[in-house]
This record gives sequence, structure tokens and C-alpha cells, in this order.
Amino acid sequence: MAGLRAALAAAEAAAAAAGAEQEERAAACRAGDALGRALLDAGALEEALEVQAETLRASAAVFGRNSPQVASALVSIGLAHERRSELDLALTSAPRPAL
Repeated sequence: MAGLRAALAAAEAAAAAAGAEQEERAAACRAGDALGRALLDAGALEEALEVQAETLRASAAVFGRNSPQVASALVSIGLAHERRSELDLALTSAPRPAL
């Protein structure tokens, strides 16, 4: 019985650690999106594109492809291309998260 209790306690501790790690990843994605938007607002379009491309990849991994966080990164990428007068890229070539 003691072995079972220890195994359950270890499993519970591992789940809590995984949850904390997941929340850290989610917080990093939110911070990346905020930084990308700030760079976009400041007119640092190349840097904004780089940050949002990385945020897009991370957000897809953390939240899933169809999440609002992925949509937000895609919108920012499109806006940066639009402000660079790259309308074809704004519509068609935003990086897509891998399946």
C-alpha cells in the first residue's frame, strides 16, 4: 500500500510540474505576441515579423493550430507585411504552423 501511495504522490507531483511548465510556455507565447505588437506599433517591421513568426510556431505548439493566439500572431504578420506594402505576402505567405 505504501508503494502505491508513493507512486500516486509522484504522479501527482509530475502532473503539477507539467502544468507549471505548460503555463510558463503559455506566458512566453503571450509575451512574444505583446512584444511583436509593440514592435509593429513602433514601426520596427522586420523585428516584428521575426518575433511574430517565432510566436506563431510556439503558440501553435502550446495552444494548438486553431487557437486565438495563433490567429493573433497571423494577424500581426499580415499587418507587418501590409505596412511594408507587401500585400501579396500579407495575404498568402504568413508562416503556417506544422501539422
